[in-house]
Amino acid sequence: MSDTKTQTKEPLYNRPLEQLQLNDLLQSLQENHPRILTVHTIGTSIQGEGIPAVVLGNPENSRGIVYVGGIDGSDWLSTSLLMRFISDYCRFLREERRLYSISLPYLHANRVIYVIPRLNPDGAAICRRGPGTRLAGGRLTRLCPDGDYSAWCANGCGAVLRDAFTEENAPDTPEVTALQQYLRMCTPSLCLTLDSDPMHCPSPMLNTVQKHIPRAKTVGRLLSRMASCPFSADDMPGTLSHWFTEEFNRPGLSFSLGADRSENGFYHSYASLREVLFSCPLLI
Repeated sequence: MSDTKTQTKEPLYNRPLEQLQLNDLLQSLQENHPRILTVHTIGTSIQGEGIPAVVLGNPENSRGIVYVGGIDGSDWLSTSLLMRFISDYCRFLREERRLYSISLPYLHANRVIYVIPRLNPDGAAICRRGPGTRLAGGRLTRLCPDGDYSAWCANGCGAVLRDAFTEENAPDTPEVTALQQYLRMCTPSLCLTLDSDPMHCPSPMLNTVQKHIPRAKTVGRLLSRMASCPFSADDMPGTLSHWFTEEFNRPGLSFSLGADRSENGFYHSYASLREVLFSCPLLI
């Protein structure tokens, strides 16, 4: 019976999730696991769509970590991976499981994990359905004259969020402003961005900002071994990792998932990342 349930639920995570599906899944998780997680909205997108955040553990814990996905519109993979992680976390905690020598009850009691599965809901919708009639002939149409939005990486007004973290309170990137304000309130000890833009990095790679931050390189090397991928330090100007490092003087890491966005790519990426996602909070 349990195997059958797993097989019917799993396909929800190995393919792109519409925003309505994502919201329904988060609501269902909160209803089924009210003592494990809470869901709230950190702000709205340029087109007024809510940006949900999930809190796993007690937010009063001083040691917290944040995972952010879905910064690019075409990046469905990081969103689905983080949703699978949230689901597994709830299930393993209820079963009082140990995973990679980690006690889930201990993790839940002593760390808090903030998860933003999709920072760019408008971009995700445009990538799958185009800009819609309301914006036809407008700025987005001019930015994509061939009408193929399958690789759309920007938000709902054409601003690319991945490089927009240097400018505070920019009117065309409210998603960035919402995340910055949320992180200032939560003050996590580490930020991990998941990214599946094949143009940015065609193969899996873990990056950290090239600046002396306590434990950043140590944590990065440990996580790269867990994921069996190379680790490097670079400047990453304008990115969330760079802003987080400058703002908090704490490690900001970015995990590039590579070019494979197929269902097989999902399973391969999650197999590589699962230990990272469960172990990372205990490294801070």
